[in-house]
Amino acid sequence: MRGLLRTASDASDVEKYATLLVKFLSEYRWLTDAYVLDYFVENHWQKLPSSWQNVLKDIELDYLSQLLETASHFRPRAIWPLSLLCTIRVAKLSALTRKPVSSPDEIPEFSTKHCARPLHESNDRLGSFEPSENLSHAFRKHVKPKKQHEISRLGKIVHLLSCKSNSKHVLDVGAGHGHLARLLALGYGLKVSTVDVVGSHQSAANRFDDQAALHVQKADRRVGITSHPSTSTISGELPKHFTLELSKATTRADLEQFTRSSWSHRGEDHPFVLVGLHSCGDLGPSVLRLFAQVPTCRAVALVGCCYMKMTDDGGKPQVQEAIRKPAKLVQTAVRPLSRFVVQASREGLSYEAREVACHALEAYIKKLRDDPSSLKIHCYRALLEKVIVKRYPDYRHVPLGGVKHAANMTFSEYAEKALEKFPLQVCDIQVDNPVLEEAMKDWKKVITFYSLRLLLAPAIESLILTDRMLYLWEQGISSCLVPLFDPSLSPRNHVLLAIKQ
Repeated sequence: MRGLLRTASDASDVEKYATLLVKFLSEYRWLTDAYVLDYFVENHWQKLPSSWQNVLKDIELDYLSQLLETASHFRPRAIWPLSLLCTIRVAKLSALTRKPVSSPDEIPEFSTKHCARPLHESNDRLGSFEPSENLSHAFRKHVKPKKQHEISRLGKIVHLLSCKSNSKHVLDVGAGHGHLARLLALGYGLKVSTVDVVGSHQSAANRFDDQAALHVQKADRRVGITSHPSTSTISGELPKHFTLELSKATTRADLEQFTRSSWSHRGEDHPFVLVGLHSCGDLGPSVLRLFAQVPTCRAVALVGCCYMKMTDDGGKPQVQEAIRKPAKLVQTAVRPLSRFVVQASREGLSYEAREVACHALEAYIKKLRDDPSSLKIHCYRALLEKVIVKRYPDYRHVPLGGVKHAANMTFSEYAEKALEKFPLQVCDIQVDNPVLEEAMKDWKKVITFYSLRLLLAPAIESLILTDRMLYLWEQGISSCLVPLFDPSLSPRNHVLLAIKQ
């Protein structure tokens, strides 16, 4: 599917695509909803068709990586059941492409032509994305390579959105330490405010801003203003950082009052671009709702993440701390945003399906190829879950401590480390058992089952993203989905872009 929705014809195509995804995923709910943690508890391997079991039981893990490659056509080395081959093929064909665009000019609705106001004079032709490593020191300091890649690309797109929507103001939601906001303000001359629920982020962001501004001033005195913010900057106002939570409870009036006070002492309205870089859980849908409701919000750029944290009531996922009060995770389905997907699907995507949609597929494929034994951890954790549930059924799905270098341990060694903060003694649940060590021989089957779930993950995410497009369309707003980031660096690599006409 083209990630573009601007006409009734486009809407029809996107609705057909969403219907296909709903039907396809409903056929495999038994797989998408099978938490790998419960592999031994619920005997997941036996859920596979017997013909699948026969060809997958001895599959080499490096060969399994080819099955997951989204851009390649999988060719089995032996005769495989047609049902399995069709599942693999449809899963790959139905997912949105993850190959990142190389230039803003590849985004038809958001090309550099016909901007409402001129592009930055040093960027009148945006051309290809600059490599993030070319960001100047001012924008690289305190910023990890992954984030450098993201802010370099998204910064250019937000600048373009601001030009096309004639908006000089930007509100960055869930901004963290303000790395993107800093680039937009000092690098592109935009007036930027940020909000983040974590108060300590505000003080860090202010400190980093001051350091960046000092570096910019020194650099500009040495060489003058150069051609691109990757090497220097257009000195602008520093971002304004606020500690504030945007949620499902935030109203149009709340946001309008905040933006007026943020950008104007006289309470004036300014058109602005709303930005969310990896907006977690309910924050993503909240950003889209507020974008649709607030007239002065002229454009949006949204990258979502942590879909499993979305809720129907806007509250926190109902997960209790087992050490205080043991309880099974309450994992409920979440209602889609758009009316169309609500009507097309009998029920929303489950917690398990949304959780697997958040995995780093490309990183997992690399591990399958280069270091498959490191994935034994999935078998260890699933086996420990069986032990815990058998002895203490009320402690199912209890969060346990992470264990480094687990692949080099026996199961009992792993269990002792993982249970260090568990409220019960290790000896009470008898992990040092020859039967359990024997079960570890099935670790490759656990990885194979887990990989089959990951095969469907891009299709699940595609449905979530398409649902968001259709929601905006139902509000009278065109949009497009763009694979903006390198998925090996940034697994949630699609950005949803929209400009109000």
